Amino acid sequence: MRWLSLSLWLPALAAAGQVPTDFNGRLYIYDKSSPSLSNKHAPISHEAARLIIAQRLGVDRYHDGDSISAETLSALNSLGSGSGLFEEKETRRPLAVLLSSEDRHHHQQDLEPYTHVATVEAIPSLKQSDSLFVGFASQKYASENRQPVFSKDNAEQGIYFESDDAIVRRITGFPQPGLLLDQYRREGYDVILLISPKQWAAKTSYGHFERPWAVVTHEKRQIQEKPLEEEPDTPTPNETISPSKSNDTTPLRGILPFCYSTKEKCESTTRNCTGHGSCKIAYTQKDSSSDDEGVPCYSCSCTATVRENKDGSKKTTVWSGPACQKKDVVTPFWLITGFTVLMIFLVSWAIGTIMTMGNEELPSVIGAGVSGVPRK
Repeated sequence: MRWLSLSLWLPALAAAGQVPTDFNGRLYIYDKSSPSLSNKHAPISHEAARLIIAQRLGVDRYHDGDSISAETLSALNSLGSGSGLFEEKETRRPLAVLLSSEDRHHHQQDLEPYTHVATVEAIPSLKQSDSLFVGFASQKYASENRQPVFSKDNAEQGIYFESDDAIVRRITGFPQPGLLLDQYRREGYDVILLISPKQWAAKTSYGHFERPWAVVTHEKRQIQEKPLEEEPDTPTPNETISPSKSNDTTPLRGILPFCYSTKEKCESTTRNCTGHGSCKIAYTQKDSSSDDEGVPCYSCSCTATVRENKDGSKKTTVWSGPACQKKDVVTPFWLITGFTVLMIFLVSWAIGTIMTMGNEELPSVIGAGVSGVPRK
């Protein structure tokens, strides 16, 4: 009886021991420049997987790298792009592919061509992985100064970004994804394949990363708002307006952004709202696919200034604009407009009255004293 109960518990314990592995993903990398194949790497974190894919796509500047652990740094050195200082970037054509765990058995036989294989521990859900790849696509559009273009064919195929140099896509419902990946490899692409579990997922997230533009996906064809994220090294083009001190009175030139990721950046770029307001949180951008608190949006909250004249009267000036640098001229505008319309009406009325008087016939009394022609 004891051996019977033990035989019943052993499969259950074995099954329970297999449950945590369902929370893990897989990262396969095929590097055409690497001479060796099937190099198994130590398990990596999901944040390391995000940074590795971003580095190989050339969009790592959109990802925060201030708090990188030693393990993540080691994974980046081993699995990252590894581009040399004098290596041309045009020689690499990255292809980032997302695949669900249910299609994993379709390409188990295609693991040998991959140069690196690593287990991604505690990988987030497939929905968050899909949102991550949409973010990669928006970053590629921004890095190439292109506007996101929606194509029905690409949306149905799961292609989020496609150019001559890079592709970001998701393979879903494809009968033989291994054949498709082989075709990409023959075309000279460096394949980065991320397998994310569909049924099970750990309660984690990929963290904050900047999404410059919105991209329409094949699942949700709605515009997704972009979270404003601070870039520690390279500022965005809209925020390259020379930060000045609050006592600088020179006009602010260029198109100022509405949102800033931090209060300090808002105050330095707008010169403390040009002294006509203060930087406050307008709203918080929260990603629906994650449980994070979201990214705050700081903007200038303008306040009116009241000036007292010498005669005791007060004049109120209302300010507006992204840096409170524009004066509200609504009242003077309507005064000038109303006066101009009134003057046009008066002049038109006077001219019309004069013309009406000129068209009237002379009275007969004027011709009564005129003598006729004398008879001869």
